[in-house]
Amino acid sequence: MAESFEQCRAPEQFEFKGNNLPANWKLWKQKYHIYILASGKSTKPDSIKIAVLLNYLGDEGIRIYNTFEYEEGEDKNKLSVVLEKFDQYCEPLKNQVFEHYKFFKRNQLQGETIEQFVMSLKELANSCDFKEKYVLIRDRIVLGVIDERIQEKLLQKPDLSLAEAINISRSMESSVLTQRQIAADSASVSAINKQYMPNSDSARSATSSNFQKNEQFRSKAEHSGNSKSADIRSGRTAGGNCMNCGLQHVRGKCPAFYKICGHCNRKGHYRKFCCSMNRVHEISESLEDSTEELEVRIDSIDCSENVVWTIDSVDAIEWFERISLMGTKTNFKIDTGSHVNILNFSDFKNLNIPSVWTLLTVPKMSCGQ
Repeated sequence: MAESFEQCRAPEQFEFKGNNLPANWKLWKQKYHIYILASGKSTKPDSIKIAVLLNYLGDEGIRIYNTFEYEEGEDKNKLSVVLEKFDQYCEPLKNQVFEHYKFFKRNQLQGETIEQFVMSLKELANSCDFKEKYVLIRDRIVLGVIDERIQEKLLQKPDLSLAEAINISRSMESSVLTQRQIAADSASVSAINKQYMPNSDSARSATSSNFQKNEQFRSKAEHSGNSKSADIRSGRTAGGNCMNCGLQHVRGKCPAFYKICGHCNRKGHYRKFCCSMNRVHEISESLEDSTEELEVRIDSIDCSENVVWTIDSVDAIEWFERISLMGTKTNFKIDTGSHVNILNFSDFKNLNIPSVWTLLTVPKMSCGQ
């Protein structure tokens, strides 16, 4: 049992200063009595209890103790007498008018619960020595509560008691907190639904906007592609040089006309200017020119529509298959991106197709005569 006494928490050293010395002393004195009882010292002589008291009051408490004067019949070795002297020392410093002022000015603070508000009012009332303490505490609850709905509910009861005021305030406060939690949860669910299930008007608007941006991108891409195709058909680059030999010459007099390409084995151009070699470069250049349009298209994606956009890598391996053409197996390149397929001269001869001769004809126009 003695071991449990030693584990009791002793009161901290009392400070004889502060704006609320009487209330602080009253609370500390209560802690001291609890410690004396819990530590098993309640059966000890008063001289020991006084020694323990002075030990926890510290140097300032001992100096005050040494100034006490005792009247005839007062025993300075009795604990009750010494505690009464300390009560008299702290009480005169209490300003009753100021204590009343603090009580009547006390309103519920923002974020303060009803329980905390009522506890503070009771502590202030204990320092005021009110004759009708509970009535005044009830009035401060009604007049000082923040929530106007609680105040209205309390004012509706003419014979309101302190206990009823506290219970009604607690109940309504709990209901308000529960209602706010439900509203917050509902708002969170609504936000999620709005993000992943947009209404028809917003969906149509986003779809229309994306469609217009995609059409603009496609139009620019087609215009760029058509311009390049026109250059290829004319055999000229933007600078006027031949796309087969890289030189400037009279139309139809290309020095590479009878040359065989070392890359594709086709006639009519040098290896350096082979279209199949430059195709990757052209695609890369086209993509670089269209960076802005691509960014516009990517920015136009609306994640709330649950659309998954993917870009697959392109396999650079060329695909050839042997296809029977007029009874002869011939190598064909699959999906070249061109609208027509061109045979080299050696493959054409293997097909045994009769030669086609171009005949010069003289056009005649009939006027009905």
